[in-house]
Amino acid sequence: MVVIILASFTANANLSFLPGMRLPKAFATSGYDYSPAFNATGSNLFDIPNHSSLQLTLFSAAAWFKTTKDHYTEQMIVNKGGIGLETAGNNMNYGIWMDSAEKIRGGFETSIGTDYIAASSSTYNDGSWHYAVVTYDGSIVRLYVDGMQVGTKITSTTPDTGGSQPLRIGANSQALNRYFKGDIDEVRVWDRAITATEASDQYLSGIINTTGQRAYLGMQEVPVADAGPIQLVMDNATQASLDARSSFDPDSSGTLTYLWIQTSGPTVTLSDPSVANPSFAVLNVTGEVKLTFQVKVSDGQYSSVDKVDIYIADMGIVHKVLQTPGYRNDLVNEIRNAKQFVYANIFYVETYDTNRVIDELVNATKRGVDVRLIFDPHTQTLYPNTDETLAKLKIPFKIIPSHAKVVVIDNKTAYVGSANWNHNGLDDNWELSMKTNNPDTISEAYEYVNKLWNTGSKVTRSIDKYYERFTTGNEYYDLLMSDLKNANSIKVLMFEATYNFENPNALDSMLLQEVKNAYDRGANLKLLLDDPRYLEVTRGPQFLTQNNVPFKVDNKNSGFNQKVHAKAILIDDQILFIGSHNWSDDSLGSLGETTIITRHPQTISDFQAIFDAKWSLGHFP
Repeated sequence: MVVIILASFTANANLSFLPGMRLPKAFATSGYDYSPAFNATGSNLFDIPNHSSLQLTLFSAAAWFKTTKDHYTEQMIVNKGGIGLETAGNNMNYGIWMDSAEKIRGGFETSIGTDYIAASSSTYNDGSWHYAVVTYDGSIVRLYVDGMQVGTKITSTTPDTGGSQPLRIGANSQALNRYFKGDIDEVRVWDRAITATEASDQYLSGIINTTGQRAYLGMQEVPVADAGPIQLVMDNATQASLDARSSFDPDSSGTLTYLWIQTSGPTVTLSDPSVANPSFAVLNVTGEVKLTFQVKVSDGQYSSVDKVDIYIADMGIVHKVLQTPGYRNDLVNEIRNAKQFVYANIFYVETYDTNRVIDELVNATKRGVDVRLIFDPHTQTLYPNTDETLAKLKIPFKIIPSHAKVVVIDNKTAYVGSANWNHNGLDDNWELSMKTNNPDTISEAYEYVNKLWNTGSKVTRSIDKYYERFTTGNEYYDLLMSDLKNANSIKVLMFEATYNFENPNALDSMLLQEVKNAYDRGANLKLLLDDPRYLEVTRGPQFLTQNNVPFKVDNKNSGFNQKVHAKAILIDDQILFIGSHNWSDDSLGSLGETTIITRHPQTISDFQAIFDAKWSLGHFP
């Protein structure tokens, strides 16, 4: 998080002459011409502290912005009061933001939370600079983009001016969320509704009438705090270091000073909080812990703040990437040694004569282990005698819709992957599953299966983990899309990839479009699909072919390992996804799917060897 601290901020009711105000360039042509801008990364922001002069009944707010991001919720450009609560003093006094459809909105809320918002009909995430202005004159909310009026809302009500929230640039004024991702500059606020002519002049020629201007924020004199990237540290290290040496002062007006503080996580002691790169002793942890640090960077006139998360991970975490029949053999051994419980949620369960997993579940039940087996109703269609056979074998089971493949044993081991408990999944297909002893992942997997067994409903919450993460529902999709947008290398083993030509905004369509975007910008893409599945579900491969995105299909289409039923992705050789999610619209957002995302170095190395071998045997269709 970055916060601008205005050293000269006073109780003066007119802030239009703040130090750092820049005059528009003479005879500027239409468009943005005010570099440098604030680069909103999706986790940083600027604040102007609350003051009575910023609490406005009539107003105008303006900002230049640029973005290419597809948003999933509102992304705030500039706002006072924020959104999220509907109580007096906790509503939007005024603001401009981009909605989830990438359209611009602006307006206010009353003290009881009623919205009065004007909206554009066009989208503005095209990577070009745009100039947005929202005004309210006591009778009409007007929204302008690039000098043209694009929306109105008629009302004579009064905005909620009672809040103490800051004037915030780049995020929700009310909470640390709804971050904008892109560039923002030339933020201004007036205590009056500027005219349509003024809005046009500001965009076309940079002419600014500062009458009634209460705040102005340019970026050319404010130091830029940079706390460095997220760090992953293993707990066998002795020390870790923070690093703000990439911070800089655009106008070089003074020597930068630094002040670090820790804002969350188990407390550590910094070697010297006043230097750019202090260090601290690494803690021994179980699973992983997150420490957050904040650095304030000052040039003597202005200050800005940035934060960084440091994740410390347990070196004792062990994984296995299991293929067929390694998954079956490993699972049988763990069930054989189970002492307390075996909980499993498996899509297909087949009680064929040589199913060793079912045999071991019978043995576990006989020795008093708590066995709970959940399978999907599709099992009854494909294997109609399964429930009758399980009942005879005295294996407790429930039939609940879910495509996941999750097993938790004694809170010591968890498996997540693609393998069903049928003849195909345990013996014939080419499957991938991940086995982990990470206590955080095991806890989340346990909660997922236990809640499904007890209530029939699926876990909807997500836990913010970096080193390893158990995901379901839209969490998987959102994280994958975020990683793909910046990927330089993408390696994929995928049973099924679909595309909806009738709906380019469907999840599967947007995912394959992002894969295409990555390939077009030069990312190293290696995508392998199943043969013959790519001939049965054709629209994903059709989209790839039409857009000249290369892909391979596997070398096996009959006999042992007849299907590549795996669902695995490796991004930049650093982030590995293994689970049950196909790249299809019904799978990508489903709570009935589970995937582990890990940054465990040895696991990634193991997967790379598996992938390289499979890729070398594939062929271009």
